[in-house]
Parts: sequence; structure tokens; C-alpha cells
Amino acid sequence: MMKKTIKMTYIISLLAVMTFLSACDFLGRKQDAVPFVSNIRVATSEANLYNGVTVTSLKCNVVYCLGFSVYDEDMDVSKAYVQQTRVSDGYRLPEIELPLSQQLAADVTYHTSFVTEYPGVWKAEIYVLDDNGNRSNTTSERFVVDTSAPEISNLRLIDTETGIEPSSICINVTYQFYFDLTDIDLDASVAKVTITKPGELPVAVDVNLSKQKAESVIYYINDYFDVPGFWNVEIYVLDELNNKSNRLTKSFYVTE
Repeated sequence: MMKKTIKMTYIISLLAVMTFLSACDFLGRKQDAVPFVSNIRVATSEANLYNGVTVTSLKCNVVYCLGFSVYDEDMDVSKAYVQQTRVSDGYRLPEIELPLSQQLAADVTYHTSFVTEYPGVWKAEIYVLDDNGNRSNTTSERFVVDTSAPEISNLRLIDTETGIEPSSICINVTYQFYFDLTDIDLDASVAKVTITKPGELPVAVDVNLSKQKAESVIYYINDYFDVPGFWNVEIYVLDELNNKSNRLTKSFYVTE
């Protein structure tokens, strides 16, 4: 009976030591969970941030709200660091140190205000530290500080079967309107197209543009012409801040 008691006591003690070692470092200090940062977003106000109304295109010299989520099991995060870098040339603004209030839950959203002083495509990077100096991951998000309007050029009509600009245009044939778009801020959002049929009033159509990945791209719009005569097409482009491009027009005769 004595041997069994000694053996049981030894096992319990060993488990206690293993539990202690798993929770502490080699000096006996309690180990601390590393925080995790995610979900950077920008909004025009704190209320919009918490209501999920966010933006990716920003105006110059305007105060915005920058939000991010922090998960920390130990609820002891103390500081966040925000670095803003202009993508085009690597120019960095001074790093922002943001004191964080102690969390009452493991998953919390923090926010801070910042001013958009310079135009361009920017990347915001954020990481946090806790009370024990544990550093989180670094998460990033891009946004655009926009001051320029898009530019469009070279409006042309292409036959979808031949892939070239036709010498004559026929009814009930599908064509594609091509135009070249240049936008240094990469945030063109909609093409405003007005089509005037012979003898009818103009009809306005909005065409949503996919996000650009380069400053200069080519878009096309499918259409066909159902009556003969002179047609007119006018087009301009808006970006996400409603900056308006120049207008292009094209008139042509449709035959039967």
C-alpha cells in the first residue's frame, strides 16, 4: 500500500511540474500568448467604421478613421504601431505609436484618426505589442488618396467576329466599344455611356468597371444596333470619389 501511494504521489508531482513548465519559461515566468492583428479598414467616421461602412478611396487633407482588430487571449495588449508607405516610391510617413486601452475581451476592435496629406496608392501596416513585449504579426491594407480624374482616349468600335474595326456597321450584329483608360489612382469605377438611336432620345447606361491593376488598361462594352441610320455614342468615366474624366463621342452610320 505504501509503494502504491508513493508511486501515485510521484505521478501527480510530475504532472504538476510538466504543467508548470508548459505555462512558464525557463526562468519560471508565466508564458504569455502572442497577440494577432487583422482586418484593417478605413472609414469616414468612427460610427461608420463600427457599422461596416468603409472606403478604399480617400480625399486629400481629410481626417479618416483607421480601424483594426486584435485578438489576445491574455488581454494585455499595450501599444499599436502604424506605418504608412506610398507604394509608388516607398516614401514613409513617421510611424504612429498608439497606446491601447486594456481589453475586456479577447477579440477587440481599436481605431485611430489619421490625415491623408499626400496623393497616391498607400499601404498601411499595423502590429501590436503586449505588456510583456510580445509582438504580433504585421498585417497590411492598401488604400488610395485620390486627387486626379481618370483619362480616356481612342474610342473605337470592333467587330466581335473579326476582331477589327469594320468599314461598315450592320444592324443586329454584336460589336464592342473599346476605349483606353488611364488612371494613376487605380480606382475608376463606372463608365457613363449615352447612346442615341436615329430619331430617338438619348439613353444613358452605367457600366461597372472592374478594378484596375495597372495605370493604363483597355475596357470594352458589348452592344448591337437594331435600326439603320446615324447613331451617336458618348462616354465618360467616374472614379470612386466621383472625379470625372474627359468625354469621348463617336458617330457612325448603321446599314441594313
